[in-house]
Amino acid sequence: MAPVGYTLWQNFLRFDPSDPICRTATVRPLGRPASMLLYALLHLAEVKAVDEDYEIVGEPSVTLESIKNSAKLESKCPGHPEYRWTSGVETTTGPLGQGVATSVGMAMAGKWLAVHYNKPGF
Repeated sequence: MAPVGYTLWQNFLRFDPSDPICRTATVRPLGRPASMLLYALLHLAEVKAVDEDYEIVGEPSVTLESIKNSAKLESKCPGHPEYRWTSGVETTTGPLGQGVATSVGMAMAGKWLAVHYNKPGF
């Protein structure tokens, strides 16, 4: 999955690690292996953490220590990423199949937004 992650982050995603609130949403419904890839990418990109009010707190969202403690109780890196638990995680994919449904819903919302709000040249 590393080549996929690299290609997405280098060529397709619009992402400012210093402002994790403004980003391109992605869904990775591939379970634990993709979860660890996401945590590694968040760590390497030095994505900043936000608090419960979405204020940037200036510390890393995912530290090497949190990766070492992944999938443990209270870890910032649970076995399946959780929205609002780790900055940089846009959605919780949860049980098998939920990630596909989430992806379809996000794609439909994107199309609806484009129809209603896109303007020529924007």
